[in-house]
This record gives sequence, structure tokens and C-alpha cells, in this order.
Amino acid sequence: MRTEKKFRGILKSVLSFVLVFAIAFAFVNPMTVSAKTKNISVKYRNYTSNRDAAAKKATTVKTGTYNVALAGKNGWHRGYVKFTAPKSKTYAFTLSNVSSDSGKFTNGYVNIMKFNGRYISSSKVSTQGGKTYTLWVANKNQGSGTSGCRTSRTGKVHINQGETVYLYLSLLEPSSKKAYLTLNIK
Repeated sequence: MRTEKKFRGILKSVLSFVLVFAIAFAFVNPMTVSAKTKNISVKYRNYTSNRDAAAKKATTVKTGTYNVALAGKNGWHRGYVKFTAPKSKTYAFTLSNVSSDSGKFTNGYVNIMKFNGRYISSSKVSTQGGKTYTLWVANKNQGSGTSGCRTSRTGKVHINQGETVYLYLSLLEPSSKKAYLTLNIK
């Protein structure tokens, strides 16, 4: 009988200690849920309004977050990604974390392009400061309004279910082989 009470006392003490330790650990190191960021490489491609030519080298993306690496030629880092809407709604495309291999000033733009029956052309999108056809981004803020380069820029555009849009990404940094940005699609 006494050994059973002793055993229960020790068990209570050990369980109490484990519980206090678990609570303290959770308080110091809280669990967070984060969406998985995917890494993609985008092939170099100059601007084209030909949908088939753009689609041939475009990297397909879905909703989510992507670390995008853009191949470069002559200082320009350009290419296409394509997104097909799973349902009709206004999608937000957020561009951020612009950088390059050199670490120097890197800037550029992104156009969200839709097919109009003959060719793909830039869509007018809502962004910080108003509406524009071009989303200007950089690794340092410059200028103001829709034409100013921002370290983070969000463009919102309505896309119908099954419709594909092409994002033309173009960044400039002459001494780098690659340039990078983060793309989030919601």
C-alpha cells in the first residue's frame, strides 16, 4: 500500500515536471504554421505578345509563394510564368524580395498579361497608388505612385475560372548572372 502511494507521488511529480517543461518550451518556442515556399527557375525570354511563344518557355505556377530565379542576358533577367485561375475571382499577385547575385541595386517591372483573342497584352491592375499596366519593383524604394519602384508591390486583377494569365518578369542588374524575387499569388 505504501509503495503504491509512493509510486503515485513520484509519477505525479514526474508528470508535473514534464507538463511544466512542455508549457515552458511551447512559450519560448511557439509552433508556427507557414506555407511552403517553392523555388522555381524561369528561363530567359524576351518580351513577346505571341501567346504560344510565351507559353512555350513559361513556368507554370499555382496559388502560393514562390522564390523565383530569373536567368539573365546582357544585364536583363527576363521570363514568363503562367497562372490558370482555378475559380473566378480577383487574384492578388505580390512581388517582393528583389535581389541579384551581385547584391547591387536591382530594379524592374512585371506585367500581368491576358489573351485578347489575337495576342497577349498587359492588363490594367489595381496597386498601391492607383491603377497601372506595369508593377515596378526594386530592392530599394524609389519614386512614388504607381510608377515608383517598391520593395513590395501587389497587383490585383480579376481572372475568370480556367483563364490563363502570363506574368512577364523583367529585372535589371548588369553584373549579375541571376536576379531573384518572391512571388505570392492569392
